[in-house]
Amino acid sequence: MSENRALGGLEDSPKDTIKHGKNHLFAIGINTYQKFTPLLNAVKDVEDIAKVLSEDYSFDSILLLSDQDATKDNIIDKLDGLRRSVAPEDKLLIYYSGHGFTDNDRGFWIPVDAEPDRVSSYIANAEVHDIIQFIKARHILLISDSCFSGSLLVRDVASDMGGAFDDWDRNPSRYAFISGGGVVSDGKPGENSPFAGGIIKQLRDNEENAINICRLADQVTQEIRYNYRQQAEVSPIFEVGHKGGQFVFVKKQTEKEVWAAALANHDEGSYLDYLGRYPKGKFLNEAEQKLKDIADENEWSKAAQKDAAISYRQYLKIYPDGKHVSEANSKLEAIKQEDLRDKEAARKLEQERLFILEKLKRESIPSPTPNTKSENKEPRKPNNSPNGAAANEPKQKSKAPKYIFFVVLAGVLVAIGIFWPKNEVYIHDSPITQLIDTIDLTFEIEGNVVDETNKNKIAGIMLTNSRNKISDTSDESGHFTIANTLNGDTISITESDKYVARAFVVRDNIRTGDVDLAEKPRIKVNKTITGTVKNRNGNLIKGAWIYVKRNGKIIQPYTHTLSNGKYTLTKVNEGDILWIDAGSSYKKKNFTVGADNEYNWVVN
Repeated sequence: MSENRALGGLEDSPKDTIKHGKNHLFAIGINTYQKFTPLLNAVKDVEDIAKVLSEDYSFDSILLLSDQDATKDNIIDKLDGLRRSVAPEDKLLIYYSGHGFTDNDRGFWIPVDAEPDRVSSYIANAEVHDIIQFIKARHILLISDSCFSGSLLVRDVASDMGGAFDDWDRNPSRYAFISGGGVVSDGKPGENSPFAGGIIKQLRDNEENAINICRLADQVTQEIRYNYRQQAEVSPIFEVGHKGGQFVFVKKQTEKEVWAAALANHDEGSYLDYLGRYPKGKFLNEAEQKLKDIADENEWSKAAQKDAAISYRQYLKIYPDGKHVSEANSKLEAIKQEDLRDKEAARKLEQERLFILEKLKRESIPSPTPNTKSENKEPRKPNNSPNGAAANEPKQKSKAPKYIFFVVLAGVLVAIGIFWPKNEVYIHDSPITQLIDTIDLTFEIEGNVVDETNKNKIAGIMLTNSRNKISDTSDESGHFTIANTLNGDTISITESDKYVARAFVVRDNIRTGDVDLAEKPRIKVNKTITGTVKNRNGNLIKGAWIYVKRNGKIIQPYTHTLSNGKYTLTKVNEGDILWIDAGSSYKKKNFTVGADNEYNWVVN
């Protein structure tokens, strides 16, 4: 029985792919050769790889060729058939476990029916390379656990861990991951080869939602390098369409896990994602109800923000059995009662106005009379009698009613304490009518905007009269002034980063006062945070992974530091845990997200 997978002597290397559409696995494992030394674990390796991928990573298209089925013709035919079965958005993993051979820097796979010293019966790495070139998958990863697979690799090209999962998925990739450039171990009987065992272990033990090929390769390489005389390698495959992406192994989620994530996020996208994955799932009714509840809350928020009868009626029309029906009806009743009070006040004021006008008319305005001869009479001359008055001159009370009018009218308005918009009242086009029509019943309000928690004055808050759109912004002392205001006007306050929006109604001729604003809740969601990672010597660290943990689970998006040590994370909530993994040379760190948006870390 062979202890290694070599028939001659050169080199080997690995490659990677990522996820989008369907996941395909084509695996070849050969133990029992017709004319070569048998291997111990090649068939077990591919079967165990297929098992972990199907159980944990959503690979549902799996084709295995083992032992006598793994002839040269069969392998080539199946590889060629992938050109027709794999879609452009799919991912393809090709896994070979068997003997390898090298001749003048040319690498070969040894099929089950290969003949010794007859290279034409082998499968050249170059032939595999040419077939891959015409497979239109977005991502192709070739894993070769055989000796002398190095010709599959691009030499002197470092594997790049830069980027993010979305970028890796978007950009096509062609990677190879090989167990070694020279002779590699087959492992102990009944176990896996060291290389296959390392891959299986890392995939099984992975607690994250996904792992990319470069990171997987790094973990496997570190695990086997100290115990076996072989060096696993990963690199892009040259000249077959690699464009900077990576193959990402994405963990399969159970229905329960998907539903738990949807409940944690509590947004339409998460519930729709669950319904898309499980259209007949056991949480179907709950998901549909959650979507209705969110829509209900959104419609109610819009109605409450407008705070108008039409908006509350619209809410009741859309959601007659909604969660806020009682509140909407209460709002409508309050608006109705307020309107009735306003109308009654207006009626009383109008009656008072008409009463005053009629009284003044009777007392101070003579009824119009036709022209008489008296109009042509000469004006009477004053009598210079000792008492200083002409004998026949009328008593001088004709001008008094004009002054009485002003005094009485002003007194009545002050007495009733109500300012009301002017109404046009025509009484024979008299001077009284003209005077009443020019009364301006608007007034000016002023006040201060105050933080209700600490009573500090707040500058920069805009207040707007909803009726006439006149607005003012509180100054450095928190003071504001709004002209042309009437009782019943709604003064709305715009929302700021720190304070919630609100409104108040002008009542009872209140012209001055403080407007209290409450701070927004301090827990914020969907933050974008940035930072850098350095070691204790002050050197920036590239490729350090930054994860977000929420409710004990790692959530997307993950990211890592770029060449300048910087990283950016979006959709982070206050209270989330940031977890950093800068590799085996540094200790992992955790940090709770607070109000800050920048987190610069030093790792030891």
